[in-house]
Amino acid sequence: MSKAAITSLALLKVNWDTYQRSYTDNFAPLAAECIRKSNLPVVTLADVQTRMLSDFGLRIPAHSLKVILARLKKMGYVVQKHKTYIPDAKKLEKLTIDDTRRKVLAQHEASLQNLIEFCKLRYNIVWSEQEAEDALLSYLKEHDLDILIAATEGTPIPPVERPVPHAKFLVNAFAREISQSNPTAFAYLETIVKGHLLANVLVFPEVSAVTRKFRRTKAFFDTRLILNALGYGGPHYQDACKDLLGLLYEEGADLRCFRHTYDEVYGILDATARSYRRKAAPDLPASLALVFPGSSESDALLAMATLESDIARLRVKIEDKPPYTAHYQISETELDKHLQETIGYTHERARERDVDSLSAIYRLRTGESYFYIEDCAGMFVTTNTSLVKVSAEFFNSYQPPASAPICISDHHLTNILWLKKPMTVPDLPKKRIIADSYAAAEPSAELWRKFLAEVEKLEVRGEVTVEQYLLLRSSLEVRALLMDATLGDPDVIVEGTVPQILEAYNASIQAEADTKRKEAESTSLKLRKDLEGIEDRIENTADLIARRIGEALFGAFVVVLVLGAYKSYLLVSLPSWLMYVLIVFSLSLTTVSLANLIWGTTVEMMIRRVQGSIRRFLTGKLKQLFLSRPREVGH
Repeated sequence: MSKAAITSLALLKVNWDTYQRSYTDNFAPLAAECIRKSNLPVVTLADVQTRMLSDFGLRIPAHSLKVILARLKKMGYVVQKHKTYIPDAKKLEKLTIDDTRRKVLAQHEASLQNLIEFCKLRYNIVWSEQEAEDALLSYLKEHDLDILIAATEGTPIPPVERPVPHAKFLVNAFAREISQSNPTAFAYLETIVKGHLLANVLVFPEVSAVTRKFRRTKAFFDTRLILNALGYGGPHYQDACKDLLGLLYEEGADLRCFRHTYDEVYGILDATARSYRRKAAPDLPASLALVFPGSSESDALLAMATLESDIARLRVKIEDKPPYTAHYQISETELDKHLQETIGYTHERARERDVDSLSAIYRLRTGESYFYIEDCAGMFVTTNTSLVKVSAEFFNSYQPPASAPICISDHHLTNILWLKKPMTVPDLPKKRIIADSYAAAEPSAELWRKFLAEVEKLEVRGEVTVEQYLLLRSSLEVRALLMDATLGDPDVIVEGTVPQILEAYNASIQAEADTKRKEAESTSLKLRKDLEGIEDRIENTADLIARRIGEALFGAFVVVLVLGAYKSYLLVSLPSWLMYVLIVFSLSLTTVSLANLIWGTTVEMMIRRVQGSIRRFLTGKLKQLFLSRPREVGH
């Protein structure tokens, strides 16, 4: 079932690339294939629904399948008779997707082998093909909980039959790896993620509802989303978050954050500045403990000073909570208790602010029931999927179950927005994949809490230095090593985990230092070879010029001898200037002859000495000109 579901998502993406007309057209070839393969003279909606699940691994809600079959009827592939459908076999044969399906299966098999090999080489975990497929399907369904809240008949992809341990961490680690090293494998992953987004259109009560425009809906963002949009969570989160905000704005929504959310963001920046001042790790949740990795106190102080204007540049307005009104009031005490019991907040103020936000959204809606998020007066957008689920359960007693949720996850909202404009922002799912892969590499609050407890024990016993203590609490490298050691499982934390991570950290630092040393040596060797090459070229050039000058001098000497002989024997009258030249050369020749008689000096020896002087002069000047350039540029 996993293989059928995953490859069907890839088929949906291929269909979308082919047709790009309507979401109904996207599903029509799959429904037509089910009818064709059934070989039945008459089919019912239930027949097609059953085959869609068995052949393609997709659960198509009845209301959506009726629309798809109506589209096939309009295209002439089936004839409707009462509540049954009579296939046109000849026309259906032309709509076959066998070739496309074979190509998708080949891509699927290749990507699956890449995933299996990655897990084996990187984490020494051996998966069968079935386990890898189930893990991949679990990865796709990670945020189905958000969709279930809005769905009327469940999600299109059935539950994973066999949960695979650590699937979330491993597939996200694989996604992060191939996003940089294997474009082909990443393209397939992006394809099935987009197919999953396209499949989710089936959860809408009306398939056409996905194209609705927002009608001045106020979207209020939580603290983490504001931090991400500002870039304090890192560029991978910022890209996806800014696209989300941009799409919401273009679709007509008003971007907002509550004043208490602004205060929380400001408080996080202030805590970060104070931690730099006392050179300690910030006392913040694991996911926000390093909003300024590698920065200083001045960076955090500047961020605090410009926070309001920075938020304004995102087109986000800061808004106070609406006043309390008896008619539109919930029991905040009950909501607070419900959140604590079901989610278990570690920071009381974070829970109080979530209560404030949810209660404020309910008051903004003034008791009205909205059935589409595009029409509602307000919604709270959060990265906390647990908050989405728990708030939906709580508010079911205050509004009809089919109402637009008070709280919606950024994933679900991204899904909806991409479906509205898939061609306008084709890279949004890619950015979401990368952002999720980095988020999955962050320790959960429970894992981080257990790890810090072990660190505290070692610090009290004096088994780690102050420097190691601060390192363990604040290093990004340590967080990554913790996730690699535990695969994100809090129950794996034992007494030996911290020393193991310290040892791995030291080894990685040493390996990094060795790599840098080798790179420096390699660079130095290359520079030496480059310099030697330049010096060789300079010396060769100087030698060539000196030899050419020597040859020219020797030629001139021969010419003078010839002219002297010409003058002596033919008694031809020469110009006076040439006579002077001949006299000078004659005297020089006489001098050379005497030198040769006395010391053995020849013309050739003199020319060689001249060549040597010229070669040394040119070599010095050329080296000064070319080899001193880097120092001048550096200066």
